[in-house]
Amino acid sequence: MRKAILFVLCAILFVSCAGGDFYGDETEGTGVSEKTGAKKFTFTVKGEFSQPEYEGMTRGYLDADGKAMTDLWVYDYVDGHCVQSLHQVPADSAWGRPHLSLDYGTHHVYFVASRGKGAAADTAANTITWTSVSDTFWKDYTVEVKPTSNGRRAVTLERVATRLRVCFEDKVPANMAAVAIAPARWYYGLDYVSGAAVADNNKPLRFDIPTDYAGRDGFAVSAYGISPAEEWTTDVGITATDAGGAVIGEGTIEGAPMMRNRTTVYTGRLFGEDEQFEISLAGGWNDDKTGTF
Repeated sequence: MRKAILFVLCAILFVSCAGGDFYGDETEGTGVSEKTGAKKFTFTVKGEFSQPEYEGMTRGYLDADGKAMTDLWVYDYVDGHCVQSLHQVPADSAWGRPHLSLDYGTHHVYFVASRGKGAAADTAANTITWTSVSDTFWKDYTVEVKPTSNGRRAVTLERVATRLRVCFEDKVPANMAAVAIAPARWYYGLDYVSGAAVADNNKPLRFDIPTDYAGRDGFAVSAYGISPAEEWTTDVGITATDAGGAVIGEGTIEGAPMMRNRTTVYTGRLFGEDEQFEISLAGGWNDDKTGTF
């Protein structure tokens, strides 16, 4: 089943995407401004990973799978143009609960929540890219604003990340220092207007192996990426190296099937005669996709 991730959003400072007018903190509510022809909206997204809302609550709980999001972006678009934007981090006093004032008319409000690292937002290209992708959620929410509009709305964000998990059944060699996963296709960015995956990059994803893993029977690594809306495939190269960078084990996955809100799990060996990896689907998100190489 697709999991929807839900957030509760409240008041924080808004700034125009072009660096123009500021919208300061206002008293939360659903009042109408007769001067500007605008109305205050509070966006509330509640669900299984959010804590229950209570009276006087000023902060949201943007957690998924027991791990907190690190960034929340909100973009307000009118007629294809960004008129105001917001970026929140957990240190903000109103983290996860912004409200905003919307002029009368039709708005597309785009929400992105993530715990990826090295985020770079580009309003000219309508994209957010990460140097290291992690769990990420997105929503295009349409609002028709008029004097009689209900100023409190529920918004459901949907996971746009995929995850590749490789489980090694080998006993970890004493000289093993790192393992690298190199997908032929892997997406590091999101077009927050269309929801499309962008920034395809086939750079290797390196995982350092702790020295106390030596002799352990098996270990696993997981890599997140942004996913296109439809299922897609990628070949994956796997390389184990020692502290000096010398290759001590290699493997290949051909045509790994990836999909939003799903983990693709491969299990196998890098060392020894049997170097075949088997695919399977794991639970927790949608059913996982698994295979062998």
